[in-house]
Amino acid sequence: MDAVKRSLVAIALMACGCSTTQQPAEQQKPTASAQVKPKPTAASRVLSPTPIHEKIRKLNSGPRLKTFPLIPARPRACAQPGLKTDQMRSVPARQSGWKLLSVDQKINDIMDVDVAADGAVWAQTVRVVDDDNEKIDIRRWHKGRWSTFERPPIGPDSVDAIYAIAAESARRTWVFGTTAPPGEDDVVSQMFIGTFEHGHWDDAVLTDEDTRELDWSTVGVASGWAKAGDLVLRWNGQAWLRQSGEPPGGQPFGQGHDMWALDGTARSVLRWQGTGWQQLKLPELGTRALDSVPEPWLTSVVPYGRDAAWVIGNVGWDMDNEEHDAEAIRARPVAVRWNGSSWTCTWGPMHRTFRDAAPDGKGGLWVIADQEYETSELWHLSGGRWTKEFLPAPAGQSFFVQKLIKRPGSDEVYAAGHVTGDDLVDGSLSEDHRGALWRTN
Repeated sequence: MDAVKRSLVAIALMACGCSTTQQPAEQQKPTASAQVKPKPTAASRVLSPTPIHEKIRKLNSGPRLKTFPLIPARPRACAQPGLKTDQMRSVPARQSGWKLLSVDQKINDIMDVDVAADGAVWAQTVRVVDDDNEKIDIRRWHKGRWSTFERPPIGPDSVDAIYAIAAESARRTWVFGTTAPPGEDDVVSQMFIGTFEHGHWDDAVLTDEDTRELDWSTVGVASGWAKAGDLVLRWNGQAWLRQSGEPPGGQPFGQGHDMWALDGTARSVLRWQGTGWQQLKLPELGTRALDSVPEPWLTSVVPYGRDAAWVIGNVGWDMDNEEHDAEAIRARPVAVRWNGSSWTCTWGPMHRTFRDAAPDGKGGLWVIADQEYETSELWHLSGGRWTKEFLPAPAGQSFFVQKLIKRPGSDEVYAAGHVTGDDLVDGSLSEDHRGALWRTN
């Protein structure tokens, strides 16, 4: 598989939580979080006083979800301009609307982040230990400083990977990950839900077959909804409950009752109706170009109420053709807007891709725009106009953004990633990177 397709697939899957077909061996590289197997420490044992095997259980089921009729695509296909046409026409903003909150010298990147309504930011951070090892920490930014909450082992098993983090408040957060038996290879992992509350971790290992052999591309969480493989969970205020009925096939997006989800196929999205999910068919994205059929990847949904949303993604062409290895990435971004009755599409320039997106709280949206997956920019859609924002960074350094998230009940948007002074300004990990956190002014 050529480098172009590897880049685009990595961009799409990292953001959307969508599954894909089996990939060649050289493409199946674990993310930084999947490589971490922390060793037990005295502090870890103190943080988890309850033997985890007393808490192994099957999930209780929530009420059965209703089924709603599918809403057909209107129109059936999106008109696409020529490949040299850029309908977004983003221009540099006159000044940055962002503030640099922290450059953390103790870590090399912030991989995932969530912010609670009280302003506490919970993050999954990573640091290089040596040439072969990396260390994942769960950290909290609160009242202007970082605190670390080390993940303890789960009984005799280590924490093999953490795939998603969800914040409720400065006092409570959840992590979703998998375990690994000590000293054993090629063993099917079990999923766990770790709750940090009352000053310690309380973990539940799930025995459900649905939660076996998970990886980072199949787990997502947002606003009380969690997706793990084929399992869909909802937080009812006291526990995570399994949701029956037709589940969303991809990562959930939104806050409160305004929840949407990708279906994992790039053909439709799902909208939460209070008692079940309703499927909305998307128009066909892209037309035959560059002697190839279009290949769409959806990465994010930005809801504006229960009946309005932006769907963000990319369309690529001929991604398997090795003769294009030396060319710029054969893809372009697209923003698809649902107004309650029909879809409209806005096409961006070639050789760019959209990765993650978040509402700006004022009717617009923020999106991470990558170029060749080597540099990232923040694009802002406001009042029908696209601008490029350049995040503040220490003198002589560049930035890379991994994640965008809006604070519930506020117009504040947070960006997390890293800054660096070297030439490796991309999504990989380097000991020269420093984890960074930004917030809109």
